[in-house]
Amino acid sequence: ENDAPITTSYPPNWPKTHPIYWLEKAEQGDAEALLQLGIVYHRNAENTKAKYWYTKALVAGHKDAQERLNVLKLTTNISNSVQKQANYNPPDYLNF
Repeated sequence: ENDAPITTSYPPNWPKTHPIYWLEKAEQGDAEALLQLGIVYHRNAENTKAKYWYTKALVAGHKDAQERLNVLKLTTNISNSVQKQANYNPPDYLNF
């Protein structure tokens, strides 16, 4: 039996790739934290959340937020286009 005490560090050391790492500062209006939350969600393909945080970063005055919103829009449009192509069913006369 292991009698070593259980130790926990509080707060936990969240990696920068986890939303909780940025959340407290974002809730305080920190523009960098707002942008970073957008990036985290964008990388996880959670585009609605990414847009929300990028927009908040833009309102907070982050200089890169508009570019991130543009990239999100572009990648979302490409993703939607690829999905439509994947679901394309050619007419019967094109099936050989």
